[in-house]
Amino acid sequence: LAQRASDDPHSPVVAGAIVNVTGDVAGLGNVFTLDGDVERAWGAAAAAARDVAGGIPLVGWEAGASVAAAVSAGCELIGPLSVWLK
Repeated sequence: LAQRASDDPHSPVVAGAIVNVTGDVAGLGNVFTLDGDVERAWGAAAAAARDVAGGIPLVGWEAGASVAAAVSAGCELIGPLSVWLK
């Protein structure tokens, strides 16, 4: 996903995110913005991801300020991430 500075398709990208649709869920992550307003970026990214993913649940893993921004965008904090190595 990319948000441009204006409606001109050649204007610079100023914010964006990655959406990965896999099976019954869509991953949303790597949310970024050049202006530092991560709450606004998360809100826009979550809304666009819902459109792209067709209503399936969004999941993600975040840390630091991105957690609070995701929660303020309507995401639900469900717990820590566990990574298993075999």
